[in-house]
Amino acid sequence: MAPACHLATATMAAVVAFLLLAGGRGAEAEADTIGCRVARFAFGACTGYVAGREGAEVTPRCCKGLGIIKDLATTAEQRRELCECVHLVMIAGGRVIPRRGQLLRTACGFSVDFLPTNFYFNCSRLPVRPSSAVTRSQLCS
Repeated sequence: MAPACHLATATMAAVVAFLLLAGGRGAEAEADTIGCRVARFAFGACTGYVAGREGAEVTPRCCKGLGIIKDLATTAEQRRELCECVHLVMIAGGRVIPRRGQLLRTACGFSVDFLPTNFYFNCSRLPVRPSSAVTRSQLCS
């Protein structure tokens, strides 16, 4: 199991390094943490699907991004923060088809229950309970 963990950790490190070098891209100050930058970048491959662009599908790249976002959300506060960050990406796309937002939560074979599902989604209403996501440290120890 160590090689898979190492590969996933290396991928995550590469994304974080890229985003640190690239800097923020006009996000609001409270939504400009490293985790938020990673979430915005990772969710980018899913925006076409959620916005209903012609021919857009849930791709392996989108699923990989959702997996990264899920792994980042280990506390209720992180879930809310990442929800807000992803919501900003959705809004910037100009359109969110609620049905596709709902389908995206489980389309990759795992649940990401804190993803926004529509344009007016209120991330502050997410349950306070911690995410049931297994952390990378739990997998790799």
